[in-house]
This record gives sequence, C-alpha cells and structure tokens, in this order.
Amino acid sequence: MQLGIDAGATRVKWSLAHHGNILARGDAPALTGHLFSKTQQGNATERLQHLHASVHQAWPDVNLSSVLAGITGLDAGEPSALTLRTLLSRTFALPEQAVQVHSDLHLTYLAYYEPGAGALLYAGTGSIAYLLDSQGKAHRTGGYGYLLGDEGGAWWLARESLKCLLRIKDDGQPPPPVLTAKLQSSLGPLDWPTLRAFVYGSERSHLASLAPLVTEAAQEGDPVAQAIIANAARELARLLSNLTRLHPAQHDLTACGGALTPFVFTLLRSYLPHHQVTYGQRCVSDANALRLTPASAEGHAEKRVLRPSQ
Repeated sequence: MQLGIDAGATRVKWSLAHHGNILARGDAPALTGHLFSKTQQGNATERLQHLHASVHQAWPDVNLSSVLAGITGLDAGEPSALTLRTLLSRTFALPEQAVQVHSDLHLTYLAYYEPGAGALLYAGTGSIAYLLDSQGKAHRTGGYGYLLGDEGGAWWLARESLKCLLRIKDDGQPPPPVLTAKLQSSLGPLDWPTLRAFVYGSERSHLASLAPLVTEAAQEGDPVAQAIIANAARELARLLSNLTRLHPAQHDLTACGGALTPFVFTLLRSYLPHHQVTYGQRCVSDANALRLTPASAEGHAEKRVLRPSQ
C-alpha cells in the first residue's frame, strides 16, 4: 500500500492506494516544514502521530510500502525535508528510502502538469503562482508566507476581515451586519480581549478557518466582505499575471486551493480578461499516492518524482 500526503498550514490530507486504486482518504492536523526550533520539531512529531492514528483508524490492517509527502514550507533536500523524512519513516516504521518529502506546491503542480506544460495558481492558507519549465526549473511569484505575503489566501482573508472590523469600530461607524454576525457565530463577542486571545494565542490554521465566513458574507451582499474578496481576487490575479509575463511560454493556466472558491474564482477571471484559466479540483493526496508504484517500496521511488532544478 502507498500513502500520499498533502500537508498544509490548515490541515493534512492523506490518501491510501493499492494497485492503482484509492482505498481510503482522511484528514489530520496541520503540518508544515517550519522546523526552526526543537519545539517546532516536537510539534511535528506529535502531528505525525495524529496522522498515523488517522490512517490506522480508517484502515486498521494497513501495510505500507512507501510514502510520498508534499509539505508546505520546505523544498526537497533541505534540512527540514530530511528531518521530516526521518520522522515519517519512524512514524510508519519504513526505511527512509521508501519515504519521499517534497514541497507541496511541487507535487500539486505535478498533479496537473508535466514540466513546461502550464502554470499553477494556488490559494490555500497562503498563496503562490508556480511553474516548472521544460528543463524542470521552478519559477514562482508570491508564496512568501503570512508575514511577508500570501495575499488572497485564507489566513490573509481572515486577517483582513478582523482588521476591517476593528478600523470600522475605531472610526465610530456601524459594523457590517452580515460579516459581523458570521464572525460572532464562530468567535463570540468581537471585543478586543476576545480577538486578541484568538489572533495571538492561536495557530495560523485557526485564523485561516474564518475565511469561508468572509466569502459567505460577500456572497450574501455584505459590502465590507465583498471589498475584501475583490481585493483578494485582484492580488491572486496579480500573482498569476506576473508569472505568465515573466515566463510567457506557459499558456495553460490552472487555479486551485481551498481559499479559491467558485465565487472567488469568478472574480479572479474577471481580473484576467486576456487569460484562459481552468478551475482545478484535483485531490493532490490521491495523485501523490497513485504516483507511487510497487517499485517504490524497493527504493526506486525517487525516479517517480522530478525534483526541481536549481
């Protein structure tokens, strides 16, 4: 059996495959490649135990031969990728040569395109436009993390909504009714002590989980939420437009990710009138699991995934 993992800052999706068929799917807590301290490494070990439990709960008699993991916040061969490869091999009792760890964006791209065949816009917890050229070299715009970028992603959407509410309050203006009601349904009172504890005392995934409420409020006509969503679509369009301008040979375009709802995608296309963009809905963890073959368990898995050249 082969395990495909698509790990992001909001959650982990996994798929279990055997003989080219998907046997099971599931979720687990978020996992990233940000292993810059012993505390973060300890957290990663704990998250992998949750992943292990999720897989075994869905398929108690699982007998893994190989793992292919796409994890946000790292690139293949980096120290964090090597550390996570070791942790995954220990967690699932596999030899390290049976485990591959790559950037989540690299594997997401390969779920849609062969190198040189197109460009990908991804809006999940964060945001990035990404492609591999025909020589396998990676090119990107955006994807600089929540402190330096990620405009249009779920974390950014949630942060912008709370910022707007606080500014409106400071200006002495009435709060937007629909957006306020939706956020209150999740957070309770929107006073500063509540917001401070939530924003500064929670993980990124908790803040990002508010993004669907912003989209819902926009769809229901809330003007503040509509302005936030429109700005998100403009920022995402800018990422993809810049990438295609810098690499004009890439003509086929796909936009995907959890924050890119059909509503946001419609706005995105309106800001890219000269581009034909496809709405992507592929399950990347499925693609990762199916990319592995029985030969992977014998140590040949590295041949199955093209690593981006530098």
